[in-house]
Amino acid sequence: MPSEPVWSYRCIGGRCKKTAIDHSKSDTVSKAISLQVCRLLCDGSSYGTVWPRPTGDARIGTDLVHLDLDGMIFDWVVEHDLLRDRWDASVQRFRGQLKNKAVEETIRSGGNRLKVVVEVGSDSLVLNHQTDESYKLMIKGPQEHAIAVSIKAATYFGARHGLETLAQLIVFDDIRNELLVLTDVLLQDGPKYPHRGLSLDTSRNYVDIASLKRTIDTLAMVKMNVLHWHVTDSHSFPLVIESQPLLSKFGAYNKKQIYTAV
Repeated sequence: MPSEPVWSYRCIGGRCKKTAIDHSKSDTVSKAISLQVCRLLCDGSSYGTVWPRPTGDARIGTDLVHLDLDGMIFDWVVEHDLLRDRWDASVQRFRGQLKNKAVEETIRSGGNRLKVVVEVGSDSLVLNHQTDESYKLMIKGPQEHAIAVSIKAATYFGARHGLETLAQLIVFDDIRNELLVLTDVLLQDGPKYPHRGLSLDTSRNYVDIASLKRTIDTLAMVKMNVLHWHVTDSHSFPLVIESQPLLSKFGAYNKKQIYTAV
């Protein structure tokens, strides 16, 4: 059986400090604050846990509302056929992010539905230094057991960033086993720099595929847009090229430390 929570957290001087929960007093238990909730509201700024920091106007409230993981709806203002597969993948990833916040705990059912309305101005999937990646995010409610979320962006990439920010404003309260979302949010954001990248050198030190995927997922979490993969060099040639199989056969560190197209 799950153990009773031991610690509650208070925001003191911009830091979360733990205090013991007195289980002999019911009001102490009911008012206990989990570390995740405390961190969401105790960073000394008005941006909560949004990262990178928004570059535009931001208003983030302090009211937290119980969210129903199974009651999420995503609607397009204008349906873009070219973006459907990309957006479906983004939504699936978003749902996975929320489940992962529970860290193998059981998420309590019930709560408010989440209705996300997305408005994207263009169906372009061109991503370069001129791409508009800005977005506007609004969270209101609850009203009639529903939380209304609006994401407006010029491109899919801005809308995807808006969805990422929404995920950052949702936490798992491990005292009550609930997903909680901040409401009364109005946030305008866009990248400060057009090139936001990470250079990864796997020619000198091999990185397994699972770690590569986690790295790419992390880039998405912090809204970066470039992965520079230094895959081959004089140290090793782990890239399998079907037309030149000897390159990886003799150039890789060993037969298992390779990268293939499949």
